[in-house]
Parts: sequence; C-alpha cells; structure tokens
Amino acid sequence: MSKHTVLIVTQPFDVTADYVVTELHERGVPVFRCNPGDLPHRLTLTAHLGKAGPAAFASPNGTWHCQISGVPGIGGQRRSSSPKN
Repeated sequence: MSKHTVLIVTQPFDVTADYVVTELHERGVPVFRCNPGDLPHRLTLTAHLGKAGPAAFASPNGTWHCQISGVPGIGGQRRSSSPKN
C-alpha cells in the first residue's frame, strides 16, 4: 500500500496540528505542513494548466516541496479569536 502525503495547512503555533503531525509521523505517513501566511516569501505555490506539470508547494530555495497530485485531500482549520455565544 502506498502512502500519500498528508498536507496540513495551518498556523505555526497550532497545538492540535502538532499532535496530528506527531501521530502521522509515528505511523510512517509523510506529512507536509505549511502556513499560508508564508506565501510568497517562505512558501511558493506553482500551478500549471493542462498537462504542463502538477501544482506544487515549495520553499523558494527548493529544500522541500510537495506536489499537489500526490495529496488525496487537504485539511485546515481556522480558529476564531472571539468566543462563540
């Protein structure tokens, strides 16, 4: 069984995501965690129309990247700064 990369889109200090990443690593599942606030300086997103190539997230210097075609789903959460009544 091949393992697909799990893409986690979240903020840097998301404790819930930290637990999820730890559990996935323990299970041997590849994880790519990124903060959309890092766009465009620390994170790039490339996309090609047609058959030119897959979309990908990458660091500008190329030290890490994640092809979107290898990700079966994307999950994220946004926390509210105000309590719900």
